Amino acid sequence: MKAITPVIALVMLVMITVGIVGVSATWFSGVLSGSSEKAISILSGGVYCNGPGLVVTVLNLGASSSITASDIKIFKVDGNDVAASIPTPIKPGEGKTVINGYLCGGTCAGAPHDIIVGTSANVVQTRVACR
Repeated sequence: MKAITPVIALVMLVMITVGIVGVSATWFSGVLSGSSEKAISILSGGVYCNGPGLVVTVLNLGASSSITASDIKIFKVDGNDVAASIPTPIKPGEGKTVINGYLCGGTCAGAPHDIIVGTSANVVQTRVACR
C-alpha cells in the first residue's frame, strides 16, 4: 500500500482550510449584518416626562431595515410590560416616539423610572426621574 505523497497531502489541507474559512466568513457576515439591522438606541433626552406620563423615543441604527412594532421584543417600564405604539415603520436613521403618555401606574411624578427597550439585535436601558 502506498501513502499519499506529501505534496498531495499539503494541497488537500490547503483546500480544506480555504473552504472552511470561506464558509465561516460567509456565515459570520450574514449573522452580523442581519442581527445589527434592527438595532435601536434611545437618544439623550429621548425619554422624558410630559405631564402625568412618560414619552419614549427610539432611533433606528440599522442601515437598510425599518423597524415595526413586531420588531420590539422587550419593552418594560419599571418592570411592567408595555406595548410599543409604532403606527408607521421607523426608517433607518430615523427617530420615532414609541410610547407617548404612559402613566406609570397612575402618575409618573416623584420617582425615577427604568425603561428597557429591545429588539432581536440589542437591548437598551435608561432611567428618567419625573418631578
